[in-house]
Amino acid sequence: MTDVARFLDGLRLQREKCGRMAEVVEEQKKVLASQDVDALLALVARKGTLMEEIEALQKELGPLAESWSGSKGKFDPAVGREVEAAVEETRRVLSELVKLEEEGRSQMSGQRDATAEELKDLMIKRKARGAYGGPKGSGPRFIDGAK
Repeated sequence: MTDVARFLDGLRLQREKCGRMAEVVEEQKKVLASQDVDALLALVARKGTLMEEIEALQKELGPLAESWSGSKGKFDPAVGREVEAAVEETRRVLSELVKLEEEGRSQMSGQRDATAEELKDLMIKRKARGAYGGPKGSGPRFIDGAK
């Protein structure tokens, strides 16, 4: 297999894995909304595995990309267009993935802020209740008179 063929195959595989990652991120948004911690942990594990695979592919494709940029004029123009289209499609998928991740991060941040606000309100209410002689603690409600 030539370097160009390996480069094209690698780009296609990378695009496929990034597409899978985008699906996981979309699923993550739904899981965050449902607040299912177990499902979220499973998704994080899947994302980690996919990231490792993508990083390994990028390491493999790095030298091929460098050799391609230096020698693309030596190949048939049709092959050049095919490689450039694959590179552009991969960039598009990566850009979409980054956008989805940012949306997910924003969603998580919003939920965190809302939870923090609820906790703050709860603490203020507890302080106010305590200031007006609210329950200070509970002692025994019934005394055993048999003793």
